[in-house]
Amino acid sequence: MTDVENITDGIALLRTLETIPTWRNPRWGDLGLPVVDRGDHAIFPLAIAPLSDSGEAGALLETETMLRRHCIHFYGGDSFHAESVLSPDDGYGRKVLEAGAIPHGSAVLWWGIQNLAVVLVRALDERQRLETLALHVLPKDWVWESAVPLSTKRALSHARSMARDCSAADVHWSWPLN
Repeated sequence: MTDVENITDGIALLRTLETIPTWRNPRWGDLGLPVVDRGDHAIFPLAIAPLSDSGEAGALLETETMLRRHCIHFYGGDSFHAESVLSPDDGYGRKVLEAGAIPHGSAVLWWGIQNLAVVLVRALDERQRLETLALHVLPKDWVWESAVPLSTKRALSHARSMARDCSAADVHWSWPLN
């Protein structure tokens, strides 16, 4: 049996995120949970576990699966799976994969909660020999691609700003938090 250290209840965190007014920029520290506050985005550590002697991850798979199912049911369309996939080639999807994220199948999934995007990330931290599980919470505009082409200068400027902010995002974290 692997020593799993549970840090935050993921379902309680998701329910807390539902209560943040859409007109307000979240103040992550005010939620009263361990958080890596990056300003526009935040990383909420959920659990860590040491890698096996062979370097294999898997101790957090059951917790990740349970949370993913919860997100699919409450935020992703339930039986018709309306969750969205982050591109592995650019943006936040590429950043978390480069940082050691273990994709679900071949995809990193995200769900929308109001004006936020929630990304469940199980990852390997080979330097610390840990498997980690965290909820990354970011502006939905960083990952949402409109089906309608952007046609105004304001919309194009906003899209460029969001892409710039996303490319500057830091997806790394370690436990305990400093």
